[in-house]
Amino acid sequence: MTREGEQKRPTGGFATSGSFLLRNLFWICLVIISALVEKNQSCTNSEFYMKTQNQMKKRIMRRVYITFGIRIATHVTTLHLVVMAASVYALGYFVHVAAVFRNASAVPVGEFVSYMLRALAHADVMTMLVLGVIVLTIASLPMSLPRYRMMHAV
Repeated sequence: MTREGEQKRPTGGFATSGSFLLRNLFWICLVIISALVEKNQSCTNSEFYMKTQNQMKKRIMRRVYITFGIRIATHVTTLHLVVMAASVYALGYFVHVAAVFRNASAVPVGEFVSYMLRALAHADVMTMLVLGVIVLTIASLPMSLPRYRMMHAV
């Protein structure tokens, strides 16, 4: 009988079923046997326990490191930086940047903005797309940062 507002807990279930326990026992035996076969040595119980403990620790920590790496690699800011780096590389591939700087340095200061607008108007479509991706990435990067999200939370 349950009190008012409490939910009844399920009994039995997957975690206490016999098949679950047998399967785990099977895997434990399999690990022990494979460790003995791989080493091809007999060892005492304490030595074997230490070896399996160290192997288990290494395996668990490897999984923790992999999980952490995946978490960092799939973060929004990391993806922004990857897109930005690829876009800058593509811009360098499609545009001869040294020639642009050389030509821009020869333009008088008052005509620099009109020169850049004229250069953009005569640029290829791919160059315009790459520049658009760079501008959009720079504009959306601050919105992906946690500090910005916390300050502008609705």
